Formats: sequence, structure tokens, C-alpha cells
Amino acid sequence: MQLEQTVVADSGEDLGDGLYAILGNDSDEQDFMFYYDTHGVLRGEIPVLHYRSHRLLFDDDGLMWFSASTHHMAAMNRLGKLEKIYDLGSDYILHHDYAMDANGDIVLLATEMGRDDNAVQDQVIKLSTSTGSVTRLVDFGELFAGYKASTTHAGTDVPYSPYVSSALELDNGQILIDSGMKGLFGQYNEYGDLLAQFKMTLNSAYIYRVYKYNFSGFYFA
Repeated sequence: MQLEQTVVADSGEDLGDGLYAILGNDSDEQDFMFYYDTHGVLRGEIPVLHYRSHRLLFDDDGLMWFSASTHHMAAMNRLGKLEKIYDLGSDYILHHDYAMDANGDIVLLATEMGRDDNAVQDQVIKLSTSTGSVTRLVDFGELFAGYKASTTHAGTDVPYSPYVSSALELDNGQILIDSGMKGLFGQYNEYGDLLAQFKMTLNSAYIYRVYKYNFSGFYFA
């Protein structure tokens, strides 16, 4: 499968190494994380349970971590085997992002379930990558209690925003931009000139994020 290439890189233009990782093209059927090369050719599909992956994290043991649902974090080896699958439990759901700390554990932005105040995305939790245990690190509702008391909860029918997208500065100084609602992602040089652009068919509303990874030491030497 090859994406429609709406802008083709000039001959000799170097787009760098690695693969574009399409993180979230939500559908009512099986959801996947996709890999495309710089020619727009599909190079891999990683199935997830539901929701989406938010980014890829690489640990010192050669494992690649990613979210496979609102509750699950998975660690895959370079051959595609899932070495670890951890459930965050019933107290929290992953909401939007995570990073790896200096100890190799994963710090996640989360929503605590069953709250009377309906607060969302105001918890930071830690997932132990060795044991799978989950602990709370920060409750922003407590940390900023005075500010929280001055606000009201707006509920859900909030006006729809069409700006779900992503931007990533690459190692070569170029910029990868995902225009989520348009189903387009393109690579720009340091002066803002569009070098190459690809178009995906949207499963529903948007592409959530597009990042690029060189997979050095994982898929490539």
C-alpha cells in the first residue's frame, strides 16, 4: 500500500532516515499504528486494542513501549513479540501522553475514574516497567487547589476544535507536521518550505499524531 503523495520531494532531496509512525487513525474496526517510509510505502502495522498510541518510547533493554488502549501499556521487542503488557487498573485511564523517566519507568498523564468533581487529565501517575505497579505522583487538583476552586466544570457539548495535529523537529533540522483534520502530513525544511507531503484516507475524523523515528538499534543497525 502506498499513500497518495501530494507533494514529491525534489530529486536528491534527503528526507532523512527512519519511518513515519501514524499514531491514531481511529475507526470502528481494528485500530492500528502504521509505519510508512519516506516514499509513502506502508512498512508495518501494529494492532492496538482500542483508542490509540501516543508516542513510542525506547528503553535500555531494547524494548519499544507504546499505549495499546486507555488502560494498557505494551513493550515490544525488535522481532515484534510483546514482552510485557501492563494494565493500569480501574482507578486511572491514560489521557494523551507519557514519557520515560531516568529510571526507565513510565510517567503518564491520567484521569482518575469515578471522581465526584468530574476532573480530567489532572493526575500524573507512574508505571513501574519492571513490576507493572501504578502509583500516583502528582494530583494537580491538590497542587493548585486555590485555582481549581475558582473554576467551574464545563461538562462535555464544549465547541468542537479542528486542531488535532502534531509537530516534530527532526534530527536533521527539518520539521514533520501532521494536519490531523485534513489527513495530511508533510516534511518541511528549516526555512518552512514544504519538501514532501502525503495524504491518508481518514477512518473517522482525523489522524491524531505523526512522528518519525529512526529505530536505530531496534529495527535498524
